[in-house]
Amino acid sequence: MLPRGRRGGGVALIYRLGLRVKRVKTRVVATSFECLEATLEGPGVDLVKVSVIYRPPKPRKRDLFLEEFEEFLSAFSSKPSHLLITGDFNVRVEHQNSEFTKSFRKVLQDHN
Repeated sequence: MLPRGRRGGGVALIYRLGLRVKRVKTRVVATSFECLEATLEGPGVDLVKVSVIYRPPKPRKRDLFLEEFEEFLSAFSSKPSHLLITGDFNVRVEHQNSEFTKSFRKVLQDHN
């Protein structure tokens, strides 16, 4: 769990006993979202890099989020590995006509 020092939001990683989990330093410093990164491995599980993200629902920081999230994803493109990114992005993906949703999907598509 990543302590925040303030109320609301935050990130945590819950895992099963028997898995080896090691917290790693986040590569990108972001102000528009919080991130917890760890490696996870165990019997029958190859090394997986796990990133848990929380983006507060603040519409005025949407452009900053897209910029920082793209930088975050780019940091992984040079190192092939198993990667799992999860969390609460506060993006209404069901609103397909939303410009923010379209931009978010494009960032994801650009990084596979």
